[in-house]
Amino acid sequence: MRGPNKDRPEWIREWYKHGQLEWDIPLVELDGRFVRHGTSTQYYEDGAVKLTRQYKQGREHGLEQLFDRQGARLHELEFHDGKLIRTTRP
Repeated sequence: MRGPNKDRPEWIREWYKHGQLEWDIPLVELDGRFVRHGTSTQYYEDGAVKLTRQYKQGREHGLEQLFDRQGARLHELEFHDGKLIRTTRP
């Protein structure tokens, strides 16, 4: 089985028991280990987006957004190199 590489992300996907996608997580190889890199997405059981979170070389970097089942944003966090720098709630 071939794993992720530094040239393009591979994906880990986790599924609910009924077959709906629950998590979509991009990975790249960094120093011999696989780390999150890019935008991870979590879904509700009905397929609506629940959470998006951005990573850069294994650390939170960029926005994390949490949504309710109707798509309204519940909160937004901003990270820089793994450190929380801003929180926003509607």
